[in-house]
Amino acid sequence: MDEDRIRVRAYFHFENRTGRNWADPVSNWLQAAEQERAIEFFDELGRRVSFIRSLYRRHRIVLKPGEGLALALDEAEALARGDKAKGPFAQQQLIRSASDAHVIYAIAGSLQTCVSAGLDVSKHLPNLTTGTTDYGTSSTNLKSIFFKDFEFETFIASALIRNGLVPAFAEPGDPSGDLILDGILIEAKHPNSVGQLTKLLLKFNTALEAIGHFGVFAVALEDAMEMGDVSEFDSQAEYEAWIAAKRGGMEAIGQRLIPFAAHLPRIAALLQSQTKVEIVGGGTTLRRLGSSILFDHRPSFPNYETTARAIAASFNPNPVLYSAL
Repeated sequence: MDEDRIRVRAYFHFENRTGRNWADPVSNWLQAAEQERAIEFFDELGRRVSFIRSLYRRHRIVLKPGEGLALALDEAEALARGDKAKGPFAQQQLIRSASDAHVIYAIAGSLQTCVSAGLDVSKHLPNLTTGTTDYGTSSTNLKSIFFKDFEFETFIASALIRNGLVPAFAEPGDPSGDLILDGILIEAKHPNSVGQLTKLLLKFNTALEAIGHFGVFAVALEDAMEMGDVSEFDSQAEYEAWIAAKRGGMEAIGQRLIPFAAHLPRIAALLQSQTKVEIVGGGTTLRRLGSSILFDHRPSFPNYETTARAIAASFNPNPVLYSAL
C-alpha cells in the first residue's frame, strides 16, 4: 500500500474528527490503512471481473443468466463500481455480496495463473457457467456443482503453477483423471456426501491400473461437511468453536479414507481441502485450507515419489508420510 495515501487519510481523520478514536494517531493510521486496503481490494476486484468477462468473450462462450457465475460477476462488478444497493438493507444480501466478491476474486486469480502459464482453459470455461457458487451447501442436482467441480480443478492447477510446476488439463470427463503432471494423474472431486468417497477412490484406482499410471486423489470437503451451515459469526471465538467441530468431522473422514486409499496400489497421495467464505465480526475473507498425505509404504514408492511429493507439497509444505502414522 501507498504510505503517503495512508498518511493523508490518517491526518484527515484527525483534522475532521472522523476517526473512530480521532485523538489517537495510531488508531487513525490503522483506520486509514484498513480503508486503503479496502480500496485496493475493490480496484483489483473490478480488474478481475473484467478479466473473466474478456476471457469468455475471447473464447466466444456465453455466460448463462441466472446461474452462479453470471450472478456473482454482476454482483462483484456492482461492488467494484461502488453502486448503491437497491432496496432496504438486508443482512442476507450483504452476506451474498461478500461471498460473490470473494468467489470472483479467487476464480479470476486461478484462471489468470493458468492462462499466464499457457494452459488451455477453453474446455473448462463452459462448465464454469453452470451451477451455484455456494461453497459448503450440498445438492442432489449434479449440475448445481459444475462450477465448484471445475473451479476446484483450476485451483489445483494454479496452486501447482505457483509452486513451479506446470500440469496439463485432461479432457473433461476423462475417468483416469482431471490433470496430469509428469505422468501422474490428479483426480479432483467435490462430493456432496462422505459416502461417495470410497467409491470414487476405487473407480480412480481402477482407471489408473488400466493405463499403468499412478495418481493423486484430491477432494474438496466443504459440501460434504456442510461448511455453509453457518454464514456469519459475531466473534472469532464463535468461529473457532464452529471450525473445531468441523475439523473433528474431517479428521474422522481421514481416519476412514486414508487406510482405504493405502490399500489401493495406484493411489500415490491424498489431498484434502476446504473452502469457505468467512464472515467473522464484520470482516470477510475466502479461506482455503489444505492437507496432504503421501503413501510411501509401498515397494513402488520410488516410481512416483518425486512428482507425487511435489504435488502434495503444493498444498502442504510438509506432507504427512503414511509410514509415520
